[in-house]
Amino acid sequence: MMPSPAKKHILQKVSRVFVYLCALGVLVCMGWLLMYRETLDTVYRASLGASAFFFFSVGIVLHVMASANLPDLSTPKK
Repeated sequence: MMPSPAKKHILQKVSRVFVYLCALGVLVCMGWLLMYRETLDTVYRASLGASAFFFFSVGIVLHVMASANLPDLSTPKK
């Protein structure tokens, strides 16, 4: 018999929402960078690339936190 999946903590659910927001941030930064790459100064291109990398990295970390299977560490109630 397969064990039932662990119930996710509220903070794991919140981090799942922020994963999607980070993915949106990556898409916005990369889209802006690709659309205006000819007219942007090198400083703006670098900051948009760094922002996209930041959102991507944070998204990966939050995805791992949201999908972790945490044990129930609460004390039993009598």
